Amino acid sequence: MKVADSNSAGGRSVTIQTKEHSSEYCTNLVRTAKYSIISFIPVNLFNQFQRIANIYFLFIAILQFIPGLSPTHWSTTVAPLVGVLTVNAVKEGYDDYFRHKSDKEVNNRKVNVLRGTAFVQMLWKELQVGDIIRVHHSEQAPADFAILSSGHEESIAYVETSNLDGETALKLKGAVFKESSTSQEHEISDLLAKVNDAVVTAELPNNDLYRFKGVIKTQEGTEIPLDPNNLILRGSSLKNTNWVMGCVVYAGRDSKILLNMTEAPHKISQLERHMNVLVAGVFTFLGVVSIILGIVSNGALAKLRTHWYMESEDKWPSFDPSFINIVVQAIRFIILLNQFIPISLYVTLELVKVIQCYFLNVDRRMYHKDSDTRFMTRTTSLNEELGQIQYVLSDKTGTLTQNVMEFVGCSIAGEVFDANDVAASMTGSDVGSDCASSYSRHKKTTGYHSISASRKLKKYIDGIHGDMKASGSLKDPKRIQVDMFLKALTLCNTVTTIDEELQKQLSQAGKDVGNYMADSPDEEALVEGVSSLGYTLTSRTKDKVNIQCPAGEQEFTQLALLGFSSERKRMSVIYKTPEGKIVIVSKGADQVMLPRCRKDNQVITTTKNHLKGMGMSGYRTLCVAYKEISDEDFNAWNTEYHQATLSMENRTQAIEKCAEMIEKDLVLLGATAVEDKLQDGVPETISMLLEAGLHVWILTGDKLETSLSVALSSMLLTDIMPVVIFRDDMLIDSDSEVAKKKNRELINMKIDETQTYKRNDQKLGLVIEGGALTIMLKPEYQQNLLLMCQLCNSVICCRMSPLQKAEVTKLVKDTGSITLAIGDGANDAGMIQSAHVGVGISGREGRAAVLASDFALAQFRFLSRLLLVHGRWSFLRNREVVLYAFYKNIAYCFPNILLACLTGVSTQPLYSAAFIATHNVCWTSLPTLANATLEQDVNPRTVVNNPDLYKITSEADRKNFFKWTAYWLSSAFWHAMVIFWVPFLAYINHDGSGKERGMWFMGAIVYTCAVVVVNLKLAMRTRYWTWITHFLTWGSIVVFFAFLAYVSSIWKSMDLFPELYGVVSVFSQPTFWLVVLLATVMCLCFDLGVDSIHRTFFPNMQHFFQQLEYLGGGKQPVSSLQSTPIHTPRQSRSNSLALSADSLDSVPSLPSVIQVISS
Repeated sequence: MKVADSNSAGGRSVTIQTKEHSSEYCTNLVRTAKYSIISFIPVNLFNQFQRIANIYFLFIAILQFIPGLSPTHWSTTVAPLVGVLTVNAVKEGYDDYFRHKSDKEVNNRKVNVLRGTAFVQMLWKELQVGDIIRVHHSEQAPADFAILSSGHEESIAYVETSNLDGETALKLKGAVFKESSTSQEHEISDLLAKVNDAVVTAELPNNDLYRFKGVIKTQEGTEIPLDPNNLILRGSSLKNTNWVMGCVVYAGRDSKILLNMTEAPHKISQLERHMNVLVAGVFTFLGVVSIILGIVSNGALAKLRTHWYMESEDKWPSFDPSFINIVVQAIRFIILLNQFIPISLYVTLELVKVIQCYFLNVDRRMYHKDSDTRFMTRTTSLNEELGQIQYVLSDKTGTLTQNVMEFVGCSIAGEVFDANDVAASMTGSDVGSDCASSYSRHKKTTGYHSISASRKLKKYIDGIHGDMKASGSLKDPKRIQVDMFLKALTLCNTVTTIDEELQKQLSQAGKDVGNYMADSPDEEALVEGVSSLGYTLTSRTKDKVNIQCPAGEQEFTQLALLGFSSERKRMSVIYKTPEGKIVIVSKGADQVMLPRCRKDNQVITTTKNHLKGMGMSGYRTLCVAYKEISDEDFNAWNTEYHQATLSMENRTQAIEKCAEMIEKDLVLLGATAVEDKLQDGVPETISMLLEAGLHVWILTGDKLETSLSVALSSMLLTDIMPVVIFRDDMLIDSDSEVAKKKNRELINMKIDETQTYKRNDQKLGLVIEGGALTIMLKPEYQQNLLLMCQLCNSVICCRMSPLQKAEVTKLVKDTGSITLAIGDGANDAGMIQSAHVGVGISGREGRAAVLASDFALAQFRFLSRLLLVHGRWSFLRNREVVLYAFYKNIAYCFPNILLACLTGVSTQPLYSAAFIATHNVCWTSLPTLANATLEQDVNPRTVVNNPDLYKITSEADRKNFFKWTAYWLSSAFWHAMVIFWVPFLAYINHDGSGKERGMWFMGAIVYTCAVVVVNLKLAMRTRYWTWITHFLTWGSIVVFFAFLAYVSSIWKSMDLFPELYGVVSVFSQPTFWLVVLLATVMCLCFDLGVDSIHRTFFPNMQHFFQQLEYLGGGKQPVSSLQSTPIHTPRQSRSNSLALSADSLDSVPSLPSVIQVISS
C-alpha cells in the first residue's frame, strides 16, 4: 500500500472509481490510540524511563537486588518506584482506552459510496482514495473530498468546520460542475457522464487547512482547476444543503485533520530548568559524599581489623581495606542515601499542576457570561511560568478590541462622510489632528453602522435615486463616484446572504445571525453599512452576484476572484456589469492600493490626508479602486490566469503574477473607516500590567496612526510619554555599504535619543512600521533593535505580517526574558507558539489561536487575574513544592551519615524499610498537595490593588532560586542534626525504664521526630488555612502514629518488620514525648529566627502586606481592613477582575502599608 510520503514530487493522481478497487494510497482507517494491549506495558515503560529520575531510581533498585551489596531492602526503592510508574501507567491507560473507543466508533461509521450506478453503504474505514461518496445534511465528511455536484440549487454547499478550526460560522463551498438536478438519480447519471475515467491531480497531503490546489481532467481532455473552495475536509459537517457528491482525494492519516494532530511544541518552565540543575547538583553532592565516606570507611576498617569481630575472608561481600572496598562502600552509601533526591517530586509536581489547572478552569472571575466561555488550560506544564512573565506581546484586532466592526465613515472623491458630517468640508492639509479630534468627539452617535446617519451622503444617494428615476442614468460626476464607490463595496467581497431557512436553523442553534455570512468582520460591516444606505447584496452564487441599488435589481457576472491574503493585503473581483462592461473592483490596505492607482488621480493626495485622520481616530481603513477593462485585454489576461489556476507547480506565485498584471492603473474611488472598539477593561488591564513591571508590546497589521490611537486609548501610551518612531521610509532596504552606514547612523541617533529619555527617568514608547522592522530584523541591526526595545516601556509594531510577529517574539525570547504572546486569529498562531507562554482568545476569528495556545480565555481583561493572581500563586507554590521535597528528604536521610560516624563509617541504615518505603508517599505528600493548591501568601484583592507584588515572582531569576535553595538546605541539615542528636543524647544510656534499647528503636524515634518536624515546618509557612489544610496536615501526623503502633505489633501475625516489634511501648514513656517536643522546638526556632531577621532587617513588599493583613484582622488574609487607595484607577481595575467595589475599598495600597508599618 502506498503511503502519503511516497507520492510523486508533483502531487498525486487519483482516478475516479465507481467499482471495487484497491488504492495505492493509504486507507481511511484511523488510529489515534498510542498503545495496543501487547505494546502498552513495554511502550509505556520506555516512555516513562525517558525521564532521568526514573532511570536513576531504577539503577538504585538494580543495585539493591545484588546480594550482599545493598544496606537497605530492595522494597525501599522498588515500592515507591513501582507506585510512581503505576500511577502514570493507569493515567495513560485510562486516556488511551477512550482513544480506542473513539477510534472504533469513528471507523465504523457508515457512508454512501457509489458502486456502478447506485450508492451502497460502507464503513468509513473501508473508504478508498478515488471513491465517489455522497454526504447528506448534518453528516460529517469521512475524508477530504472534492465536491463534484451539490443538491443545492446554486451548486454550492455550506459546511461547519468547528471540529477542525473551532469556527462555528458556516463556510461556503462550490461544486465543480454547476448544473444541479432536483433528483439524485438524474444527478448520478449526469455526474457519471462527466467524470467517467476522469483523473484528479492534487498536491501532496499537507496540514494547511486553507490551502489546496488540484485539477480535474475529464475524458474529453477538459481541465478544471480545484481550490480550497472545492474541498470539504474530513470532520466538517454539511449544513443547509440536502446532499453533496464528491471524489475522495485524501483519506485516513493523509487527511488534513489527521495531519494537524501533531503534538504542540514542548515547553519547559524556568522553574523546571532550575529544578533540573538542582537535581544534578544534589546528585553530584551525593556522589562526592559517598566517595568520601567510602574512603573514610576504608580507613576506619583498617583500624578496626584488630578487633576479632571485624575479621573477614576478603571476599564478597566483605573485603579487606583496598580500592575495591572503597568502590563497594561508595556504592553502598549511594544506595543508602539515594533518597536525597525525592522520588515523588515529579509526580507530586504534575499532580499539583493538574489541580491548579482545575482551579483555573472553574474560576468564575475568568468566565465570560455573554459568550458562555470559560477559561481553558491546554497544558499543565506552564502554571508557574505565568508568574514570571516579563514581556506581553499582544495582537490588536480581536485581542484588545472587540472585533465587532462598525462602518462609521468614508472618503469618496476627496470628500469625507460620517454620522455628523463633521469632517465633510476638510480637505488637504486641513485634515490631521483636527479631523482626528472631530472623529473622536463624534464616534458612534447613532445606529449600529453610523455611516447611515450621514446627511451629506444621503443627499447624494437621494440625487442618484432622482436621476435614475428621471432619466435612467447619472450625469453628475460626483454622484457617479458615490454610486460606483457604494457598488464597489457591495461587490468586492466574499460575503454570502443567509436565506430565511438558514437563519431559522442558526437561530434555533442559539447563534446570533444577521442577513449576511462573512469570513471577515470588516467585510460584514461594510456590506451591512452600504445596505443601510440602499445598496444591498441580495444573493451570491459561484459566478453571479445580485444587488439592489437605486438603479433597481442588477446582476453582475463574476469572471475572476483574486482573493485576500496576509501577504497581498488586498482583494480584487472582476465582473461583467449589466451594461456588458468588464470592470475590476479592488479594496485593500492603503500601502498596497495607492501605488497601484493612477498617479494623475487628484483624489489620492486628499484621500491620504483623510486616511491619516481616520487612523489617528483609531479606525481601520481600506482603500477602494476600480478600472474598466476592454474585452481584448481581459481575454488575453484570462487565458494566462486560467493556465495559472491549472498549474500544480508554484500556483500561488503564478496567480500572484497575473494579479500584478491586472491590478494596476486603478482609479481610486475613496476609503472606508471602520471602528473596532476596545474590549471592556483593556486600559485598566494594561495599566496594571505596566505597574507590575511588565513590558507590553502590540504587534498588529494595522497602520501606524490606527495603532497609535489604540495604544493611547488603551493606556499603553500616554499624552506626556515621549515616543520614538521608525517609519518605513526612514531606513534604506539595501545591502550596499552606503545604505548600511546611513541606517546605522539613524539607528544610533534614535538609541541616543532613547537613552537620553531614560537618563531623565522618563517612561518611553517605541513605534516601528513593518517595512522598517523588516530591515531592523536583519542580523546586523538586531542587537540595536533589542537595545531600543528593552529601554522602552511600551512598543508598538505595526503593519506586521504573521511571520514578522513570530520573528519578533523569538527575538525577545532569545534574550532570556520570559515572554507571553496573546492573540485571537490564525495569523497569531506562530507568535503564540513561539513564546514561552501562548494565550489564545476565543473570538470572532475562530479558534485557530486557541488551538495553538497553552491557555485560552474569552477577554483580554482576564489576563491580569491570570498573571497577577493565579500565575503569581502558582510560582510561589510550585517553588515551595520543589524545595520542600528536597528539604524533607535530606532532613530524614542525613541522620544516616551521622549514624555512620558513630558506627565505624559503616552503611548501616538507621530506619526500618517500613519507614523508608512510605516516607514520600504517605506522611509528607498530602500536606504538600494542600499547601501547593490552596496557599495564599496575600489576599488576591491586595495583589489586584498593588500589581507591584508581581515583581516578587517575575524578577525571581536563577540566583534568587538558589538563594532560597540555600535557605531550605541549611534548614534541612540543621533539622537533621537536631532530630538525630536530641534522641541519641536522651537515650544514650537507657530508655527511661532502665532497659537498653537497640538501634531500630532509636531509628523509630528519630523518624518520628522527622515526620513531626517536616510537617510542622510546612504548617508554619502556611498563611491560608482551610479545613482541607487542617485535615491533611494534622491527619498525616496522627495517622503516622497509628501506623507506628500497627507495624510494631504485626511481626508475630505476619512475620513482617521484626525490628520494630514492641516499639510502640515508647508511647507510654514521658521521655519520648519530651524528646519529640524538644526536637521540634529546636528545629522550628531556627526557622522562626531566620524569618524574623528577614522580616525585621531585610523586609520585602510581600512582608509589608502580610503584616498589614495581620494587623487588620488575623493571620488569614482579610477583606475588612479600611484603607484608601492612592491610585484612582484602582476602582476600574476591580471590574476587569470581576471584584466588587466594597471588597476593593478594603485593599491596602503600598504607601498606606509603609505608613502603618512605620507607625
